[in-house]
Amino acid sequence: QPDVLDLAGDFSACVVYDSLSAGPNNGLVSDAAPFGASGAGWRLMDSGGALLFDTLGPASTFTRCLSAILPTGPLNVACFGRAGTTQLLKANLGTIISTAGSLIVPATAQPVRIGRYAEAGVGALQKRIFEVWFTTATPSDALFTALMQRVKQRLHVTAW
Repeated sequence: QPDVLDLAGDFSACVVYDSLSAGPNNGLVSDAAPFGASGAGWRLMDSGGALLFDTLGPASTFTRCLSAILPTGPLNVACFGRAGTTQLLKANLGTIISTAGSLIVPATAQPVRIGRYAEAGVGALQKRIFEVWFTTATPSDALFTALMQRVKQRLHVTAW
C-alpha cells in the first residue's frame, strides 16, 4: 500500500531522539525495502558509531550519505533529505554532509517505519524518538540549522 512518504523528488526530514545505543543497524526511520531486495526507498540509521542516510534507486542503485560522528547527546536532532540527486545529512548543528547519488525509486510496497527498518530479525530501536518531521521542501543547511535551533531552544538543549 503506497503512503505519503513514498518520495521520488526533493524532500527534507528531521528526527528528534535520545542518544542511540552502540552497535550496528539501529534504524531511526525508514521507507525502504530490506537490504538485498530490489532497490526502493530510503532509510536513516546509526551503525557502528556513524549516522547513515541511504537511498535506493533505479536498478538497485544504492547511495549512502555518512556522518562519521554519531550524535551522543541526551537529546539529538538528525536532519536528512534529497535535493535532485544529492543527499544531505546533518546532526546537532554540525557540518552538513552531502553525497552525489541517483534518483530514488519510491518504496510503494513498504510502510513507513519509525524506530526500525524492513529487515527481518532486526529488533526495534531501544531508544526513544520524540518527533519526526517531513516536507517536500528542498533540503539545505539553512533549513536544517533553523529546525535544529528551534528544537534546541524549545527543549532547552545545552549539550550541542
